[in-house]
This record gives sequence, C-alpha cells and structure tokens, in this order.
Amino acid sequence: MNSINTIVGLGLFAFGFFCGVWFGGSGDGKPFDSSRLSGEADPGHFPREDRAVVEPVEAKRGIVLPVVHEDLLKITADRLMRATGMPFVVLDPEVFAFVHYADRSTLERVTDEFFKGGPSLTRMERAGVFLLAQAWARIDPEAGLAARESFADSRDRSNWSQAVFYAWMTRDYATAMKALDSFEAEGSRSGNFRDELMAAVMISPIGLQPGFEDSIDPAMLSDHHLRGYLELLASRDVLRAKDFLSSLPENKKDLAESILLEPLAREDPLGALQAASEMPERRRAVATTRVYGAWASMEPSAAAVHAFANDAPADVRQRVLRSWIYQDVAGAAAFLRSSVSETERAVLLERAFDRVSGSSRLREMEPLLKLMPLGAARDKAVGTFLRSTFSMDPEAALRRFDQELANGAGQNLAQGMLYAQGMTDAVAIKVLKKLAPGDRDRAAQSLAQMQMPNGVTDALKFRVATEIADSNTRRWAVQSLLRNILRQGPEQAIELLQSLPTDHGERASYYNTVAQGWADKDPDAALAWAEQLELDDKSRAQTVGRVLERIARNSPDLALKKARSFEDAALRREALEAIARPMSDRNPEEFAGYMAQLPNSETSPKVYREIAAAWLKKDPLNGSVWVDSLPQGENRDQAVTGLVDSLRSSDPESAFRWAASLGAGRHRQQMLRNTLSSLSQNDPQVALKVFEEVDLSEQDRKAIQHVLP
Repeated sequence: MNSINTIVGLGLFAFGFFCGVWFGGSGDGKPFDSSRLSGEADPGHFPREDRAVVEPVEAKRGIVLPVVHEDLLKITADRLMRATGMPFVVLDPEVFAFVHYADRSTLERVTDEFFKGGPSLTRMERAGVFLLAQAWARIDPEAGLAARESFADSRDRSNWSQAVFYAWMTRDYATAMKALDSFEAEGSRSGNFRDELMAAVMISPIGLQPGFEDSIDPAMLSDHHLRGYLELLASRDVLRAKDFLSSLPENKKDLAESILLEPLAREDPLGALQAASEMPERRRAVATTRVYGAWASMEPSAAAVHAFANDAPADVRQRVLRSWIYQDVAGAAAFLRSSVSETERAVLLERAFDRVSGSSRLREMEPLLKLMPLGAARDKAVGTFLRSTFSMDPEAALRRFDQELANGAGQNLAQGMLYAQGMTDAVAIKVLKKLAPGDRDRAAQSLAQMQMPNGVTDALKFRVATEIADSNTRRWAVQSLLRNILRQGPEQAIELLQSLPTDHGERASYYNTVAQGWADKDPDAALAWAEQLELDDKSRAQTVGRVLERIARNSPDLALKKARSFEDAALRREALEAIARPMSDRNPEEFAGYMAQLPNSETSPKVYREIAAAWLKKDPLNGSVWVDSLPQGENRDQAVTGLVDSLRSSDPESAFRWAASLGAGRHRQQMLRNTLSSLSQNDPQVALKVFEEVDLSEQDRKAIQHVLP
C-alpha cells in the first residue's frame, strides 16, 4: 500500500505534563531531504540506527505513537490511521518518535480528517492528539493555535493550546513568549492558562532559558513544581538556583532550601548536615536524607560510618548502605559484618536486593547472602539472585535451588525462580513439585498473578491455580489470571474454562469473571456468548447478569432493553437484579415505575432494596413516601431494608422506626437489633425512649433489649 511517508526523529526531551510524548530533531544530524516525503522510504537514505526502525515495516514510514497504554495506542492509532492512511510503528516505550517532517498540506488534510471522527475526544485520544498539535507548532504555531476551535470541549482546547505553546517554546522561545502575553484561553484547570502552562514547562529544558524565572509567579506554583525547578537549576547553575531561592516568598523558602544542600554536601558534607539540622522541623528530615544521599554518592564509606555512628534514621542508613554496596560490595560487606546488628543487617540487605533486582551487578552481591540469617528475607534475596542466574545458566540455578531447599528455604525462593526469564512449563512443574504443599500453593498463586511473560504458559498457570487447596486463595488466583488473559482477548480465557470438568464447583464463578471482563470491551459479543453457555439455568442467568451489569454502567437504557428482551422469566429476573444498582443510581423513580408494571413473578426483592437506597440518597422525602406506599410483602421488606441501611449511620432513630415496620421474623429482629445498637452508641437516653415508644412484640423486645445501655 502506498502511503504518505513521514520521517521520524529520535531526539528526546521530557514532556511529563503531556503524557510523556517525546519530540526531537532529524536523528541523523543531516539537513532534511524533501524527496523523502514521497514514495517508498529507501533504507539507504537513513543511518544504521534509523534503518532498524524502517526495516521491520518493509521500509514504509508512518506515524509513531508513544506506548503509554495498550488501549491508548489502539484507540488513538485507529483514529489517526483513518485520517492518514499510514501504517503505525511502535518503538521502545521510552523512545518515541514524532511526525515533524510532513508538509503543511499534509498536516491540514490529516487534521481535517482527524476531526471527522467528531469534535469530542475520549480520555485516551486526548493523550495521542498532542502529536498533531506539536507538528503544527513546527510549521505554523499561530495556525496550530487556531485549530483549537475544532474541539467541542473547552478543556480539550486548552490542552491543545498548551501542547502547541510547549513545542513552540522549544523552537523559538522569545517569539512564543510574546504570543503568550496576548493569548486568551479557556478551560484551564486553574483558571489561569499562562500560569498553568509555565508550571508544566518549567521542569523541562525550557526552564533553563535565560530569564525564564522572571516569567513565573512563585506564589501560583505548587510545591512539587518549585522543587522540580530548583533541582533543574541546581543541576546546571547553583548560583542561579540560589538567586531564584532568594526571590521566593518566605513560606516557600524552607520548602526549597534543602534542594541546594545537595551540591553543598559534595563539597562540605558536615557543613551541609549542620545546615539541614537548623532547618524547620517539618523539612529537616527530607533535607538530612538529601545530604546523606549526595555524600554517599561521593564517599559512601564515610557517609555510612557517620550515619550509623550518629544513629541516623533507618531510611537514611538504608540509602547510604545501598550506595556503598553499588560502589564497593566488599567494603560494604566488611562494614555490615563488624558494625551492624544481625537484625538490622537482615532488613538492610533485603531492601538492597529488592532494589538491585535484575541488575547485571546482582552476581557481585552474592557474598552478601552469607551475612543474612536463614528466613523469609534471605529466601527472597536468594530468589532474586536465582532469577538472574537462571537466564544465564539454568542448570546452575536449579542446583542452587535444590541446595537452598535442603537448608529450609520455601515459597519466597520458588517465586524468584518462577519469575525468571526463559522459564519453561517443564522446569516450573519441577520447581513446584519440590515445594511443601503450603509453599506450593502460595507459589502457584504468585505465578497466576504474574503479568510479565517469561515462558510459562497461561495453560500451566491456570492448571496449578485450580489445584490450590484453599478455596478462597484458589478462586482469587484463577480470577486474577483470567483478568490478565482477557487483556489480550477472550479466546484463550474461554478455551481454559472449557478444560474444566462440567461438574467443577467453581466453574460458573469463573465464567462470570470472563463475562465481566469481556463485557468491558465488547458487551454485545460477551452477551451473545453468555446466553448460549452450556451451564445450568441459574448459572447462565448469573453470567448474563454480569454482562448486563457492566453494560448498565455506561448505557443503562440499553441494559434495560436487553433485560426485558429475554423470553425466560427467570433470566429476566436475574438480569433485572444485575442492573438494579446502576439503574437505580441513574433514576430511582423511573426504575421503580418500571418495576411496578411487572407481574410479581418477574419482580425481585433485591431490586426494591437497591431502588430504596438510591432514592433516599437523591430525595429522602419522596423515597420514604414510595417505600411507605408499597404493599406488605417481601418486596416492601427489602425496600425498607435498603432504607434502613442508608439511615443507620446518619439517623439511627428513624432507621429503628422503619425497621419496626418490617414483617415478623428473624430478619426484622436483626435489623431492629443493629439499628438500636447504633442508636445506643450515639445517644443512650434516646435509645431507651424510642425502645419504649415503638410498638414491638414481647418476642422482639426480648431479642433486642440486651443492646441497650
């Protein structure tokens, strides 16, 4: 397919405020050759590192989107692909290329086509649309700003304008600032577009522009942005950072001053610690931690000795020790052996191994394992070590695993092994079989939760999860796994469910999990699947109900229509119960009117309970009138129960009086007892008074009087 080809650059800059979109130059350092814009892209035109991007898509160029989230990629890509007709290329999540070589006519056409999808954007589409905004900033930023009028939502217009200005500032800061002075915008969160924009860009390289600090109002900035900006300045020019600090209001100075202690600590750590100790108490701990961190990056041994000798906080000791371990394992080990208690040593080393997980230096840290006492913390550390070892030498990792098991290691060790890259089903089965039953179940649960692919198949995860002994743990593990699998589509999840015996006691609940997850993405397909399931009538009705409950969250009218369409009365009843809460939350009076039209055989007491609870929140008076108007029976009792549950905390006296109107039986006594207990805790005298006033049978009084003071 011929396509309009665009050249993607790989220069990077941080754009944290706008969903991490990266933008940059040509990538090869050469002047742009306009002949690249047409026809098939020739790999020979590009340097070696760029050619690697072209070849996997058969030398066809397309828009490259940031991989922020799988759904974001799909939704935004679909709309932009329809607008451009271009293929989409996914790069490494931390390196995003940008469309910055398309000509003006191409951008005009793409922008027009994009908005044929409608003037309103979904939450996901808002992140991806900044690609077009920044492309406009390159060609004609003023025209790009004018394009904001294509949006229906004022907040979308504001976001678009901020994206254009951001890219404009990176190219021509002075001109962009002049334009900003006269720009009028709407829809900013704070009500002040300029301050909001400057807060977003100040912690990017734009903030290093000469005189940038003169263009911001510190009083309008959050503590987060002030800290970020000072860190940026201090990393380049400490004197400039100090000048900016001196211009801050008094209530902001102590917040930011600790940041400037880091460069001081590299020259005079003891002086920096003294300065930190003189800071206000609410900032002292943060400042002290920063100083020790900076000191440890230069002289870890001196920082550690000082921290432990002066009883620095545990997080400080952990930080300097971790820095020392990274720089000198042997020296850190000698210090730990001679100067740190066994208890604290175990905690410090456990955290150190956590932070270094997957690192190429993990093997160097093996001597530290000898300093850890036997127990869960050491098992976890060894597991981390084995996970790294397995990818390089599986046999050695398995031998070490057997040795550690012989010494009493358990599930933490196994989890480290099972998470290793390159793990296979066969090896995973061997590892699990060697564990004690309790450890095996916990390891199987952990395996079922694992989301990162490593070679263990979902089929094996499913099998071992269904074999977990404890029923609650088993259901939780299986359902977690099914939800993870559903992110890729329902087919494999359904196939796994079909492998269960038809008499499996939890089979129906797992079908419900798949139905709910599938309904979030494709409710029509999920509903059609649920209706034809070969389950007993009750289980199938429950699964259909789970789908309708999901549909009702976004489209209550559609959910009600589908619920009414079922020919089977039991299925209609189950469907109504499933959608009762979202339908009641939307319009309890309307839903109550609908229920009143149904024959008793199709009504559900659970639905009346949901209606009453929702109506009372929206309109207590009319909700109470409706409940009181219901004829005696199970439907009314459940409506009263919903009303009592809603009132028990805020108005226990009224809740008690309503509970007294319930039909006789154990449920009535339970509700009376609960509400009287709440009332007694709030006001014992009122509780005694109401207990005497309300018309109760002797049996009821005997059953509940023990909760009185």
